[in-house]
Amino acid sequence: MQAKAEKQKIALNASKDNPFLFLEWFTGLGKSKAALDIMKYHTDAKWVIVCKELNHMITWKDESDKWEVDFTDVTLVSYDSLHKLPKEESLNLILDEAHALTPARVKKLKALKINRIVALTATMPLTKKSLLYSLGKFKVYTVSMSKAIEDGILPEPTIYQIKVNLSRNARATYNKMTSKIDRCMLNDNVETAKILGAQRKRLLAAAKTGHVKEYLNYDKRFVCFTGSIEQCNLIGGENAIHSSKSNRVEVITKFNNLEIDHLFAVNMLRESMNLRNIDIGYIIQLDNQEKSTIQMLGRSFRSKNPIMYVFIAKKTIDERYAENAFSQIPKKFIKIIDTTI
Repeated sequence: MQAKAEKQKIALNASKDNPFLFLEWFTGLGKSKAALDIMKYHTDAKWVIVCKELNHMITWKDESDKWEVDFTDVTLVSYDSLHKLPKEESLNLILDEAHALTPARVKKLKALKINRIVALTATMPLTKKSLLYSLGKFKVYTVSMSKAIEDGILPEPTIYQIKVNLSRNARATYNKMTSKIDRCMLNDNVETAKILGAQRKRLLAAAKTGHVKEYLNYDKRFVCFTGSIEQCNLIGGENAIHSSKSNRVEVITKFNNLEIDHLFAVNMLRESMNLRNIDIGYIIQLDNQEKSTIQMLGRSFRSKNPIMYVFIAKKTIDERYAENAFSQIPKKFIKIIDTTI
């Protein structure tokens, strides 16, 4: 805790000489606390917190209560509602999940009278950083997962890569889909390739369902990131949360209140979501974005002894996804379990 508080203090001190500050910190290091400390110190303009989703705004309000920060004069707004902000008033901005920036959103930000910015994210691709840096000269403060572990802020994880084979039918379907994707890319038909790529990932995820069920430990508290809504409903039942479920906030609340011990999600729980007392995390399907893997891994670092299971179909695009996703993670934390041997 002392090391975490020290990094938050460094961030506050950096803000005194750098009105544009970028905190690229791995999940669990207290980015929001650092931003709130900066907000309390600098009262030279109205503060606005820009969030990616509505539930992220709820998380910020919870954080303000936790750290006793007065939100009376603070505005919370989504990236899609930037146009509603006053253009003549001087503003201090917290850009939560700053990787959500797009050229259109940056254009709206440039129309504002910005006094200072605190940008927050766990990881951001270079293209997104270029968008951020177009807003001003940023002081960048990065703390990677490896650095956080080295400094004793985060515990050492155990990441199990579960290697599985596809069935004969799944392999045949996979090969046909891959050939179609390759032809689309050769013909510059990128949009169709993306659609087929998403279908291929759902195929790979579905092919792993039986293996996943063997590893789910219902004696522990866990979150499982599934590969599709169908898969999420199949193995998650009442504990499944996704875009089609209206009670997802209620289910998350039950999990945090220890009323239930297992969560199954698809395209959720990756960002700005404080989940409590997680023992194990499961990732059924990776993608080609290192950011999403880092976010999912970060959910499990709430545990004293974080454990993560990642399922990888052999001789498929999964292997390339895994190579990219874990390229910055020390090999000593990764254990291979090959179910095909």
